[in-house]
Amino acid sequence: MVLIVTVVVMMLSAIPTWYGEDAAVQIAAKGVPTPDVVTLQKTLTEQGIGVKRIDQEANKTVVILNNEAQQTKARSTLMNLMGPKSESQLTLAMEPAAPMWLRDMGFEPIKLGLDLRGGVQFLLDVDVDQVFRAQATQLQDELRMAFRKEGIRGARAELTADDALFVRLPNDEANSQIRHYMKENYPQWQVTNGSGSGLDLVMKEDEKNEIRNMTVQQNLQTMRSRIEELGITEALVQRQGANRIRIELPGVQDPAAAKNVIGATASLAFYPVKETGATMVLPDENGQPVRVSRKPILGGDHIVDARANFGEMGQAEVNITLDSTGGKIMSDFSGRNIGKPMATSFSEYSRDAKGKTVKESKIISVATIQSQLGNRFRITGAGSMEDAQELALLLRAGSLTAPVTIVEERTIGPTLGAENISNGFAALGLGMGLTLLFMAVWYRRLGWVANVALICNMIMLFGLLAMIQVQY
Repeated sequence: MVLIVTVVVMMLSAIPTWYGEDAAVQIAAKGVPTPDVVTLQKTLTEQGIGVKRIDQEANKTVVILNNEAQQTKARSTLMNLMGPKSESQLTLAMEPAAPMWLRDMGFEPIKLGLDLRGGVQFLLDVDVDQVFRAQATQLQDELRMAFRKEGIRGARAELTADDALFVRLPNDEANSQIRHYMKENYPQWQVTNGSGSGLDLVMKEDEKNEIRNMTVQQNLQTMRSRIEELGITEALVQRQGANRIRIELPGVQDPAAAKNVIGATASLAFYPVKETGATMVLPDENGQPVRVSRKPILGGDHIVDARANFGEMGQAEVNITLDSTGGKIMSDFSGRNIGKPMATSFSEYSRDAKGKTVKESKIISVATIQSQLGNRFRITGAGSMEDAQELALLLRAGSLTAPVTIVEERTIGPTLGAENISNGFAALGLGMGLTLLFMAVWYRRLGWVANVALICNMIMLFGLLAMIQVQY
């Protein structure tokens, strides 16, 4: 009885794989409102596009087609229906063709990788040098405060590389004081004597390796969150080498939407506006300089939710929700600075002609703190509604710890994979048929027993492969 139940369950698990997949167009719910099912069906039918069915889910609508060759035409038709702003919402994909009753029972087809299913592959480079520079800049600011606290005049800390500083000191006594300060507070930095009474500070290799590993791991998690926001559930995201990330999106034939979100490096930070102390100048939307503190109040890593809406004046805005730590920081700061201005900074990374990562930051809004803020507030100045929606998506998925650049992009068509699968099934049928025939003719009754065992073994093998849900 146990054997019979096991074979039946494995057979049900294997059946969806035999049905294969249907071409589909996914319409994400976030963005331009999705037309109702009747309108979608009518519009596509008028264009001669055969629709098998339309499934509506919580965060997307899936239009499943009869003919894979009409997939691109269907996407263009839907874009014309919904408007040009819907381009990032429409994604070409492949959906299981198995009956819904099987899928409702939790049975799914075997997950196929890029080689068999087709899709998109990205190779991203994580620029950890920017993280090293941020660490060095923070140390530079701390040293300036230490100079004032210790009463050392004529001292200056200068960045000489992304992971190195040179500290100019007036005398040997100051040299000894800063050496002691570094030993007590920053043991991860190597300190050696430089020219005169100065000191050379270089980040130790062990610390650099640890920062590199943490940075890549955090970016991996952020990438997974961003892909989930796109509604892609079968993506493979893994580390490759020291500071690269490989992303495979099986079944996705249109990389535009995925590329825009995966390669984006936008982030927000909130700064106090101040004229004195450790400050820096950032341009606003009109190119006018705004002087803000070097150290932000908090960054995008504390944002747990972000939603784009229209404000009271019809202007696009982003409603932000912070985690408990970020909410406390914002509450404490705003409570102490009522009546003072706070700036919201928007940053993006790009590469120049020499391949060097360049950070571009601008102030998108400066607002006076009217009352103590909590973990919920809104910002304006993100641009159009489309820009606000894209920014909200990136903030929900998380800000990257370090900027990334897409260094390789490959789109693999499903034709070769489909041909290999077809040839594989043909070879399986021929081999199985010849084996069953030989066993039945040569061994007679015992051969039939062996044939039943062989068929059960094949059913259980396919069923287990589908149940494990690992890409092949």
